[in-house]
Amino acid sequence: MRPMLYITWMKYFRAVSFVFLALSIPYFWKGMTADFRLGKLAFDLPYNQAWNTTSLPEEKFFQGTFSYLAHGAQSFVFKSEDGEWTLKIFRYDRWIHPWRKFFRNEVFKRKKRLAYNQKIDRLFCAAKLAFEEASDLTGLSYVHLNCTKATLPTVVLKDQIGRTHHLDLNHTYFVIQHRAKPLLDGFLEAIETNDREKFKRLCRSFKNLLHTRTCRGICNSDTKVHLNFGFWGERAIEWDFGNYWIDRNMKTEEDREFEKSRFIFKPALFLSKYPEWAALYRKEIEE
Repeated sequence: MRPMLYITWMKYFRAVSFVFLALSIPYFWKGMTADFRLGKLAFDLPYNQAWNTTSLPEEKFFQGTFSYLAHGAQSFVFKSEDGEWTLKIFRYDRWIHPWRKFFRNEVFKRKKRLAYNQKIDRLFCAAKLAFEEASDLTGLSYVHLNCTKATLPTVVLKDQIGRTHHLDLNHTYFVIQHRAKPLLDGFLEAIETNDREKFKRLCRSFKNLLHTRTCRGICNSDTKVHLNFGFWGERAIEWDFGNYWIDRNMKTEEDREFEKSRFIFKPALFLSKYPEWAALYRKEIEE
């Protein structure tokens, strides 16, 4: 009896294990590839004058092979072969798994997502705003928010696992930015080399970026400093502009100080591991 029971349980165990492994393959593959595929970039939108800009691309932007760098909810990011530029390609997934949607809305009671057209409109309006009103603060050099005909080249992309893809940029929505290092990495580099003067210059650059942006009436509803800011050389830039918007009511110094305060003190949390440098950071931003 016992051997038969053992054999039966082993059959169930193997069957369940097989099903589990089969269902896990897509998740492992998604992790390996960062879920990148050209189909995620192929969404057709009608021409929208509100997204149009007068910018013209430079040939240097598209030379060589672009290698995978990172991805987020809004885009895939690739770096140029010379390391000077990033190609940020907008993505959007219309389909959401029904079970994921159920748990998100009914179990976790999260805020409902914007409709497809609303989300794209907000993102592209933010990109245009960042380019036309704050290219010096975001490092943006070119934006492409409407499809074109025979204006742009086909670029070569290399994804996270080394696969090569050819992408026609005329039918793709993207921006070109100066490549920068993450904000906290910039501070840490100055700390590790004990370069106090460089550290102070970085602090002032970050402070000046926030001051300039708020003086222009531009807000960012995404306050994740460690993910959204970087240093291009020693110049701070806000590379994630997807939640930029104009606040027409931000007219007083008090309003601007409140907007800056949502960002400017966050690096101090990271720097708390280095008390001497944290004190120097606070001194620089409070002057």
